[in-house]
Amino acid sequence: MILRRTRCLLLILIICIIHIIILSLINLNSSFKNYIIDNLTSINISNLRNLIKLNKFKNNVNFDLKLVNSLDEKYTKQLPTNPNFSEIDIPSTESISEYQPFDPRFTLGLLLKYINENNNQNGDLVVPNFHWADYTDMSLLEDQLFKVDKLNCDVFNVRRKSPERNRLDDLKDPVNYCINDYEIEKALTNDNFKDEFKQNLLKLKDNNLSTGFHIHSWTGRAKSQYRPLIAKSYLNDFMTLPKTITLLIPSDKMLQLNVNQDVKTSKVKIKDSVMFKPTTVNIKDELSKLSLKLGSTEFSLKYERHLKYNDFVDQSEDLVTELNQKELLNITDLNYLQSLKSSLINDNPPKYFHEANIIKKEKNYGIGAHYDWRFINGIINYTPKQPLAIHALIKAWLKLTNLHNLNTWVAHGSLLSWYWNGLQFPWDGDIDVQMPISDLHKLSRSFNQSLIIDYGTNSDLKFGRFFLDCSTFISHRSRGNGNNNIDARFIDVDTGLYIDITGLAVSETKAPTRYNNLLKNTNLDRNSKDATITQYQRNSYMQIFNCRNNHFLKFDEISPLRLSLIEGEYTYIPSEFELAILYEYGDKSLKDTSFKNYIYLPKLRLWIKKNSIIKYMKEVKKLPDAKNNIAIDLTDDEYIDFLKLEEDNLIEYLKVSNLTQLHQEEMFNYFDGKSTREMFEKDYRVSLREDYFKFTKFDGEYNYNIELGRIKSKIVEYEKELKNKQEMMRNDKQEMMKNDPVDQSKYQY
Repeated sequence: MILRRTRCLLLILIICIIHIIILSLINLNSSFKNYIIDNLTSINISNLRNLIKLNKFKNNVNFDLKLVNSLDEKYTKQLPTNPNFSEIDIPSTESISEYQPFDPRFTLGLLLKYINENNNQNGDLVVPNFHWADYTDMSLLEDQLFKVDKLNCDVFNVRRKSPERNRLDDLKDPVNYCINDYEIEKALTNDNFKDEFKQNLLKLKDNNLSTGFHIHSWTGRAKSQYRPLIAKSYLNDFMTLPKTITLLIPSDKMLQLNVNQDVKTSKVKIKDSVMFKPTTVNIKDELSKLSLKLGSTEFSLKYERHLKYNDFVDQSEDLVTELNQKELLNITDLNYLQSLKSSLINDNPPKYFHEANIIKKEKNYGIGAHYDWRFINGIINYTPKQPLAIHALIKAWLKLTNLHNLNTWVAHGSLLSWYWNGLQFPWDGDIDVQMPISDLHKLSRSFNQSLIIDYGTNSDLKFGRFFLDCSTFISHRSRGNGNNNIDARFIDVDTGLYIDITGLAVSETKAPTRYNNLLKNTNLDRNSKDATITQYQRNSYMQIFNCRNNHFLKFDEISPLRLSLIEGEYTYIPSEFELAILYEYGDKSLKDTSFKNYIYLPKLRLWIKKNSIIKYMKEVKKLPDAKNNIAIDLTDDEYIDFLKLEEDNLIEYLKVSNLTQLHQEEMFNYFDGKSTREMFEKDYRVSLREDYFKFTKFDGEYNYNIELGRIKSKIVEYEKELKNKQEMMRNDKQEMMKNDPVDQSKYQY
């Protein structure tokens, strides 16, 4: 059933995409048809620039149209559609248990309805209640919540006998990060614990359902099997409240609301709050109402952004002075000021960000470093979930920064990936962006600790949720102790994958020797004997900036930033992006069309798994089994045949073909010295991937009310088992008292 349903969904997707592609091919500039690359006779090419500028075009042949025209009934027949994704029936409070199944439509629909019914022109509406269980899938906790014999904190103990080995490998004692149910009463009387910690304990004490253990602090390394459980426990029980909620609304609008920060009154689930209302919520309708209330806005992006030198000068001390002079600070300014003050007085800062680190004796333990420890929901690298999460992250980040007019650009591996085809590498679970230090300050001041909700577009509703976490130690612009190379993270709440955000600033760090010529014949020359000359002076003179992980770029290698697209969303690219790539990865990165288990096929403008294309080549060309280093010299018809046999590749090609074709023309124009300005006069933004919740849960059999019933049944069964166990314990106690009537005090539990 699942396989059949999945195929149905895929076929529906293909039908929609085919229509989009045909329309786009008709509407796009006719020059697109002239830039379809001919088959290459070898995998190895000099570099991508030569690849794109090859003059081996087949006249009167358009591979994309040829492929679409070749698709038979298997790919074009009509199939029934899913239930209405934008609507949900909110039942009465009595129908919802203490623990409820997660459905983002429930939370985000009621949130929209509350805003629409209470928002006024003063803009002072506060989200009165917040609980992470309303915004995150906690289903991993179900097994513990409904289990009579529960786990305790000891299960997370991975320490060894050697204290020094434990310190080096970050193996911590569970007593420092976990508390059991039976320890809560005593902890409440401990004066060393902070009030917020005790408030959380009181709420745990009042719960009828409990996991038995509660993670309250960073755990150090852990077994991979427990990483998601640790994350959900911390989120559900102790994760701090976001300072604000930021809504990214269709039609390029944004709304930011403060969140009530009083744990005692705020940390309440929506079903128990003033935001709850039994009704039918149509989220698209609520978004339309809110959009009208926000009024008309004109969203436009400059083709080029000309930065200034001062954008790269850290002014933390001046900003502290400015904020101290204000009589009244809002919640984001206050949080920002406290962080700056802490940063300026801390010379040896501890590590701010923590990843979902796995104990080293496990295979591939390093993969946990790609996930935030608070939000990891399992390892999804190289699964269908990864491209969905990566796409959603990039789209939401760029929407936020574009709407708030923040300067940022993709960097490192993400820039190299964009260079090839305007997409993220299929194997890459990392996203990297950079921004000038001044924009990093603006980001931290406005959005640090904000939960960002991306509702997608009018035609493609989504429920992406992302947490922006900015490091406290933003004023430190050199590597220092190496604990804090990353300035901020934009984290996917569903998966724990994140975007690494780093600020570039002039600093005291010595610049690479490639810039030495800029100092020749000046009093700042590297060979100068003047001991008073600082690296900061040299870097300032050369206008060279770096992040805390010692990646350097010169001002005119960055500015002006140029508009482009990545993953179907507007982004900006450094002016000398090829140099930035060459500095970090060398010439090989622009030459090799083979990496790890993937191969780049210019005809398809995609990275394809090697095994699939080599297998096909062996079958078609009758190559010997031992010959794996083969040339890709397929005809159009053979490419089409290959795609039909490899359904995943076919679907991917159809989804991204229009976008990769646009990127191809963009690069062609760039390499030919032509402006790409006219290419972006039309809005080519597009959603390439399905909503994560829709993909994982929302199919023809999903129904929220059925899920509520499932949980109620689980609770009934759990209460029955618990009652039986308590009865058995009473009987055992009575039996022991009969056998030992002398000292009954030891049987007092």
